Amino acid sequence: MSDRIFEVNIRRNLDGAQLGWPERGEAMPESTLGGNQSYCDLRGIRWREVGEVLTRERVYLDRLLSDQINEDDLDEELWSAADRGEPPLEGLDPGVASAVFALSASGAVTAYSCNGGAFGNRHNSKHPVVAFFTRQRMVPLLLACAEKADIGLENATNGIAIAYADRVTKLYDFAVEIYENRSSFNRLKRNISASSIDRNTSESNAAIATGRGQRTQCPRAECSLDKAG
Repeated sequence: MSDRIFEVNIRRNLDGAQLGWPERGEAMPESTLGGNQSYCDLRGIRWREVGEVLTRERVYLDRLLSDQINEDDLDEELWSAADRGEPPLEGLDPGVASAVFALSASGAVTAYSCNGGAFGNRHNSKHPVVAFFTRQRMVPLLLACAEKADIGLENATNGIAIAYADRVTKLYDFAVEIYENRSSFNRLKRNISASSIDRNTSESNAAIATGRGQRTQCPRAECSLDKAG
């Protein structure tokens, strides 16, 4: 299977002034952040976990792209691992999991992700995408990572940012770029006051302490990903 090419115009014009941030309680488990009925709170991801997911997802992508396995069989394999208490991709679609993890570690709050049916199955989104909330100070570094990975990065409605690509492997490359710039992202996070990093600090700590739940493979289409302007 070749790396599917999606028909989507790539633009990198994320405007920090249009970004929002979840209100208190909106990003907690069992919420529907961004309208995602299958939302799961994945805040608190550590860089070590990003590195581990990058390694695992690369193996899955190679197997899919070389026709060693199809997406249905891989889904079954991943869910079997999850049933054993070893969720290798936290229930996320192969192709976008590393980007979700890397964005979370960078300080973003991810709201929705989908690989767009990159491996033949039908999915909700028309192309690979990750929707997330981030801080204005992160925009220049995120744009630099997006440019190196050749992906799109722009504003959606309701203060959400979207990272998207015409090939799902480019979102993996985006995750690699974020991971390689983790020291810079850490410096930015330290420069943002504790109150502005997360107005729900105690809630976030509680979510981390109780563990992260699982999402379905592809959240429902109610999530609003309309581009702004």
